[in-house]
Amino acid sequence: MRPTAVLGAQVGLHAVASLISAVLTLAVGRIFSDVALPSQVGGYLLTLLLAVVCVLALGALISALSPTTKIAQAVSISVFFPAMLAAGVYMPIQQMPDLMANTVEALPFGAAAQALNQATAGDWPDLIHLGVLALWTLVLSAAAARWFRWE
Repeated sequence: MRPTAVLGAQVGLHAVASLISAVLTLAVGRIFSDVALPSQVGGYLLTLLLAVVCVLALGALISALSPTTKIAQAVSISVFFPAMLAAGVYMPIQQMPDLMANTVEALPFGAAAQALNQATAGDWPDLIHLGVLALWTLVLSAAAARWFRWE
C-alpha cells in the first residue's frame, strides 16, 4: 500500500472527527451561551477544513520524522506552544508589533486565526490567508508522504 493512501486515510478520518467536534462546539456555544455563529459560514467551513488538514499534515510529518513515539511527543509539545502564539492565543495578532504580526500571518496557525476571525465577522477570508493555509497544507502533506515509513 502506498504511503499517500495510508496517510490520506488517517488524515481523512481524523479530519472528519475534528470537524464534527468543531460543529458540536459551535452548537453547544450557541444553544447554551448564546454565542453568535460565524456570519460567513462558507468561508468559515473552508478555513476550518484547511486548518484541520494542515494541522494533521504537520502531525503526520512530525510522526514520520521522529524515530520513536516519545520523541514525536516531545517535538509536538515543542511545536504546540509557538503555534499557539502564532494563532494569537497569548496575544491577539492585532496587538503584535508589525514585524511579528506579518511573520505570524505567514504561518499556518496565524493565517487560520485571521481567516476564521474574518469569516466570523461576516467577511470572506482574505485569499492570502487561504493561500498560506493551502500552501502549508500541500508542503507538509508532501513532506509527510515523502518521509513516511512502515514500522
